[in-house]
Amino acid sequence: MKTHEELGREIRACAGANFIAPTVKPWGVMVLSAPPEKWNDIFITESTTENVERIRTAIEYFRAYLEWREALPYLILNGEANQLPMMLSTAVNHYFPADRILLVDCGRRPNGNTKTQFTTLKCDARFAGGSKCIVVVTSWYHIPRVARAIAANNRKNLCWNLLALPEEESRLQILPNIIDEEVQRILEGVTNGLLAAEPIPYLAE
Repeated sequence: MKTHEELGREIRACAGANFIAPTVKPWGVMVLSAPPEKWNDIFITESTTENVERIRTAIEYFRAYLEWREALPYLILNGEANQLPMMLSTAVNHYFPADRILLVDCGRRPNGNTKTQFTTLKCDARFAGGSKCIVVVTSWYHIPRVARAIAANNRKNLCWNLLALPEEESRLQILPNIIDEEVQRILEGVTNGLLAAEPIPYLAE
């Protein structure tokens, strides 16, 4: 297992990430939800800039592969039950066809988390049957934790590419303490057996 300092460097390396071109056509592009905006522990909105930017980035990724228009991969919106209506309306408002959108409910708040976003797929029949390549879209700082969640909870027929929302393009204001918080979440997740000690290969490597 990497040290606190090594994990911090791993996370920072994702800040300059770019699009990943998969070696095969993806079956789907999966957007992981970001936390809602809170004030004094009261939920203000699900439609945060970070959530919208993750979805927008995924749709821009589709537009970079116009040759896929004949058989468009699925846009998979994976989030807490509380967040899915916002995620769906955002995708539709960005002109993504609703009949190519799959919703994955990873649990109601506070039970939904990065782990359940992948354990949920194990019992979802839509993800069974044959090899399926999925591109995951999330914020750059989240990539190392996601990679370890996949490694710990993957089903054998799924292969993955990870796409970080680049820091310089995301228009997000990430709090200064986010890296330390992510490092702590990874260390706790590995200790509790929720995350793998080593991630699957991804861009920062």
